[in-house]
Amino acid sequence: MGKISKYFGISHFVPLFLLPLWRKLLCKKGYHVWDEVWSTGNDSGHYLVCDACELMVIIDKIDTRYVCK
Repeated sequence: MGKISKYFGISHFVPLFLLPLWRKLLCKKGYHVWDEVWSTGNDSGHYLVCDACELMVIIDKIDTRYVCK
């Protein structure tokens, strides 16, 4: 796994029936229902997606050069 292992297993569970309400009230405020996706196809590869609003954050594009370790 190497580079991606530090992100492996990110998930935030919200029941399906609450997702429309979550999207309406909380995604607007920046609170997302993150789920980790690892694709072997030719798309985005390794990313987080919000199950409520489908916002996508591509993990490989995160710049951590200035983060204290």
